[in-house]
Amino acid sequence: MHEEFIYYLWKNHFIDRNSLKTSQKEEVIIMSPGIRNDDAGPDFSHAKIKIGGTVWAGNIEIHVKASDWRAHKHHLNEAYDNVILHVVYDADKKILRSNGGEIPTIEIKNKFDENLFKSFQALEKSKKWIPCQDFVAKVNPFIVNNWLERMLVHRMEDKSNLILADLERTKNNWEEVFYVHLAKNFGFKVNALPFELLAKSVPHKFIRANRKETFLIEACLFGQSGFLDDFFTDAYPNDLIKEYSHLQKKYDLLPLQKYLWKFSRMRPNNFPTIRISQFANLMSKEKDLFNTLISEASVKKIRKIFDIEASAYWSGHFTFDKKVKCDKPKRIGEKSIDNLIINTIAPFLFVYGIKKGNDEFKERALDLLQNVDVEKNSIVDKMKGLGMRAESAFDSQALLQLKKAYCSEKKCLDCAIGNQIINHMDHD
Repeated sequence: MHEEFIYYLWKNHFIDRNSLKTSQKEEVIIMSPGIRNDDAGPDFSHAKIKIGGTVWAGNIEIHVKASDWRAHKHHLNEAYDNVILHVVYDADKKILRSNGGEIPTIEIKNKFDENLFKSFQALEKSKKWIPCQDFVAKVNPFIVNNWLERMLVHRMEDKSNLILADLERTKNNWEEVFYVHLAKNFGFKVNALPFELLAKSVPHKFIRANRKETFLIEACLFGQSGFLDDFFTDAYPNDLIKEYSHLQKKYDLLPLQKYLWKFSRMRPNNFPTIRISQFANLMSKEKDLFNTLISEASVKKIRKIFDIEASAYWSGHFTFDKKVKCDKPKRIGEKSIDNLIINTIAPFLFVYGIKKGNDEFKERALDLLQNVDVEKNSIVDKMKGLGMRAESAFDSQALLQLKKAYCSEKKCLDCAIGNQIINHMDHD
């Protein structure tokens, strides 16, 4: 038996309510199971039950064995003195409060459908890529779609928490926080960290003060990235070095270590050298990039804002001093722009809605995702292969959250899809 399974039974009213009695033989009527508590303290709060002739409201604690109360040291914690009911699979021991009074306890052994536990075990012991992959195609599409919508909101909330923490740290400096997060996502997964560090080493106020000075911004970013710490023959990198040398002395700048940047297993168009130049050009293009993007609801128009290219030198280069035969502008591709919409713009719209108390911005964030093509990655492809809906970034983001937060953690009992499967699994 597992404690999580008892939570599931209690929360979903799957315990047989007929003739429920405490270990002291008092009749128990469950009026409300309460709300699951994921923080420290008793497992459920705001429960309402009737024991004998008295109605109680308060906390519920759940264990496999009653003796787990002492094993978990609850007897030493006054927060557990106000538990109104102890729900256990096996009432192997009488449990007392710190004042000596006995805590009402019900034993649920033989008080639920054993097939539910068999179904739970089947998923828990599964070695498949996701525990329910042999069953998920049979789940009611209405349940799946509703759950995926919840997953998308959960994913947006998770991303929002990171942004909210940075806003608190910077005293709600939206432009600075947006600038750093945008830079981080310009590095995508491989170079996210060095790009974030680069943005933090070149504050947005410097970018804003030197807007339209593309070469100056580029020199500062390349210098701070560590890429100019070398000897070059081409004029362009040497001009960057001259400009950066002046900036470094003026602002007492300390560059990053060049080894932080990754080039291996990347398409040359995604090399950090190309991305830095593109980022510099974007920063010098828009007067108020944050407010422009927050005010824009059209994916087409956002893509146009990001329709930029690296400086002319990079048309014939991917790295300094190494000319390539393919001489053409290095523009940001549509898939890369969509990635920025998914991971930067939509989350900031969602957070803006939270901070301003305006759900319209949150709805716009979700609408953006519905109008961006579905992401291409192995997780989404496998989920599609199992019959899951994947028509837009709205769906792919939801599927990524489902896999990360539930499937990989085997939280089938907390998942609406898992619940449906457990309740209807055939054991013939």
